[in-house]
Parts: sequence; structure tokens; C-alpha cells
Amino acid sequence: MRTDDGRAIEFIGEARSGTANGHGAMIVHEAGVVGAAWFEGGFRDGRPHGQVKVGLSGQEPYLRRFEDGVDDGRGDPDAWQPFTFQ
Repeated sequence: MRTDDGRAIEFIGEARSGTANGHGAMIVHEAGVVGAAWFEGGFRDGRPHGQVKVGLSGQEPYLRRFEDGVDDGRGDPDAWQPFTFQ
């Protein structure tokens, strides 16, 4: 999917009405930027929510906690669940 601001978003996982809701993995390519951001974990209304592993180009992945798409601090490794493609 391509957004109005030129981002390309790829998502695999649970969705409702075509929007990421539940457990999954998302790759976001920003327009005019080399590389991408990767999010794996929970989603609500198309945004990261709960315990989410974040990967940015050229960096080691790290775990964060999100509240409706807003980074809310360090994630809890015991609460994070990896997405498994079946």
C-alpha cells in the first residue's frame, strides 16, 4: 500500500477491514529515504501497539512499548511475542 505522503507499507498478519489489527509484521519505506523501518508485534488501527520489536536500516533491532503508534518506552522481553508466518 502507498500512503498519501508517499510511504510504502507492507504488512502481514491479523487485520480488520484492511487495517493492521492484532499480531503481525510491518515494513515502512519512507518516500525519498534509503532503507526501511520494520515493526513486529502488536498493532491496533494500523499502528504499532503493545510490545513491538523495531528494526531500522543499519541498526540492531530493539524492543519498545507502543501506545497507539506512540513509543512509550522500553519493551518487556517477557511480554513480547514474535510473529510466526503460517
